[in-house]
Amino acid sequence: MGDRQRIHPVVPEDCWTSPQQVIESHWRCERAGVGRHVNRPRDVLTGGRLQTFLKPYQNLAPLVQGVVVATAEYIPNKCLLCIMTDQSARIVAIHGAYKMLRRCEECGICVGASLAEESAGTNAMALALRLGEPVVLRGEQHWCRLFWDWLCAAGPVVGTDGKSLACVGVAFPSDSGLGEKLAVAWLLAEHLRGPMEVHRQAGRLTGRQLEIFQLRASGYRNKEIAASLGIREDTVEKHLQAALPRLGACSVEQAIARLARGGVI
Repeated sequence: MGDRQRIHPVVPEDCWTSPQQVIESHWRCERAGVGRHVNRPRDVLTGGRLQTFLKPYQNLAPLVQGVVVATAEYIPNKCLLCIMTDQSARIVAIHGAYKMLRRCEECGICVGASLAEESAGTNAMALALRLGEPVVLRGEQHWCRLFWDWLCAAGPVVGTDGKSLACVGVAFPSDSGLGEKLAVAWLLAEHLRGPMEVHRQAGRLTGRQLEIFQLRASGYRNKEIAASLGIREDTVEKHLQAALPRLGACSVEQAIARLARGGVI
């Protein structure tokens, strides 16, 4: 990510989300029966449902944390909070300063919680996913009291097909340093685009194909993989070749490198 330095992006005058978009979000929240004094997300996964939800992201989580930590070092703010959600606005990962993490814990913002409008009212993450563009909201623009004291900036992680793969956002307790806040959100989205695209592509693989790639990445040859799985050696090769187009790769080595960078294997 280059030499560390403070970020001083040029922030346009119209960087704030338009009032009409905020109003429309408020209308949706009201129609969904979300009260303005809701102080915790209404939809939170726990137990087995949480474990099932997180299973596809277990290898991606360390990579996300590394990107968040590296990006956060660009700004000297001790109250940084970074959140990543899936494409439905359910939280996959949270990283930040101890003070902010404690604050999240107190108001139920945790891994597995949904930030969709029907769960948490108008917020930057849900709106960024709906609009497909960066969103910045002041405290009073949020529908629920849950976020009234926070300034939030979020950006969707957009795949090569133009669809949102996930969303990343940052939250702070004040409006100061808006340029840096926006820059962090945009940097996170940009640096997570590649890994999330690979993560989505890996979802097109069959269980057998993924298993074979994992074994190849561990140093096993096709002959050894065939013996281990009880299949023919040419069947192993057929699985690998069939998977290459799904990963946008030209060779098995390139596919393994992509899967590794995406935290899949």
